[in-house]
Amino acid sequence: MRLMVPLIRPTDITQLPHGWFTVLEAAYEHLSDCAGLRRLYRMYILMARTLPEAVYVQRLRSVSGEQWQEDCDIIVDFANRHPFEITYGGNNPAYERLLREEQLTQAAASYCYRGSDNHSWMYLLDLVAQADPERCKSWLNVMLLEPDSELYRMHSDDSARYVEAWIRRIETVFGEDFASDLASRIISMFPPA
Repeated sequence: MRLMVPLIRPTDITQLPHGWFTVLEAAYEHLSDCAGLRRLYRMYILMARTLPEAVYVQRLRSVSGEQWQEDCDIIVDFANRHPFEITYGGNNPAYERLLREEQLTQAAASYCYRGSDNHSWMYLLDLVAQADPERCKSWLNVMLLEPDSELYRMHSDDSARYVEAWIRRIETVFGEDFASDLASRIISMFPPA
């Protein structure tokens, strides 16, 4: 089994990275079953919740060959038909990597507008903006110009740093004028005491 760390012999199936699916993956690898590995890696990408699982995008790409576009389409189609499954339990770093590497603007917009967290939004902002810049600007205005936003519920220094990171990211996507105007409006919401 390529996925297991040498010299570690799990005594319980739950110790394997994907439980029984890890055994299935090893069987597919042993049999050189590319179709089976493609199905499994597509599933891994759709259910990923940790950053290390993003490696399955590259693994899928390497076994897909000429079927790479077909595999991407299957993943995006599932994500669009089952949006809450793709984000249930948090963001999906593997799917986000696929969106980023393939520059899938419409799929990125669907993913973000359907419930992704702020970190995913920041990571995919340029893709979402390409899909519909005005809708994206409107969403940013709502998120950043609402005094009761979760962004402002953290410790004040943490909130300030996080909002600053957002403004910097917005500047790279929409330019200095939009970012500066937004920053001025945020500052006016919180006058000095």
